[in-house]
Amino acid sequence: MNVIKQISGHIRILLLSMAMLFFICSSALANSVFVSPLGAKLDTELDNVNVSLKTKIGWVLGGNKIIDNGENVSYLSIIPIDGTNAKYWPLGEGYSSKLFERKGNYYVLLSTGKALKIEYSGLSKAGFHFKPNSLLVAIEPNLVACTTLGMVRKLSASKYASCYRADGAWDVDVYWTSFGVPPEICGDNLKVLVSTNKRRNWEVIALDVQTGKKLSSKKVPKPKGGLSVCQL
Repeated sequence: MNVIKQISGHIRILLLSMAMLFFICSSALANSVFVSPLGAKLDTELDNVNVSLKTKIGWVLGGNKIIDNGENVSYLSIIPIDGTNAKYWPLGEGYSSKLFERKGNYYVLLSTGKALKIEYSGLSKAGFHFKPNSLLVAIEPNLVACTTLGMVRKLSASKYASCYRADGAWDVDVYWTSFGVPPEICGDNLKVLVSTNKRRNWEVIALDVQTGKKLSSKKVPKPKGGLSVCQL
């Protein structure tokens, strides 16, 4: 009889432990924690975060959320600094590729090229637009971006890849093909690392940020990942 009671006691302890574990796991799934680049820990409903920006209205997070039917949906969120309720908005297309501030306003650039203005009251269309798969290179005084090639072949690159001003002032075919060395603003110029032919020779092209005019080109050895184009 004592053996039976002892076994029953072990079973009750086991069931209680399983219940506690289930509760802890459920809580963890319901409330993800995002650690910002500044070390701040933020509770969020997002399942993953790919971009973040600290603003006057709180932390703005761009990421994904798995909804009730199991679909993984792109979302933008504001986590207010004052502890008020967080805001969440499905993006409806693409994903958040860049968050930035311009002239006192906050924006998100989507992978589709669409730009949205961010306010605590909601999202609205920005007064500018980008090409799909763009890397935002400069914000002031003008918005400058370069498109990425992805899996596009070099022979058709000119149809897809370019650097440009978002206001349409200029658009130059530049075949940025090394993801490890992205275009950058170096001083007053935009510098882009390009491959020049099938032998994969490389050169750095400098463009005037205001006009898009080609200022110079410089042949360089095969680039190493992690280098800045300004160093080449």
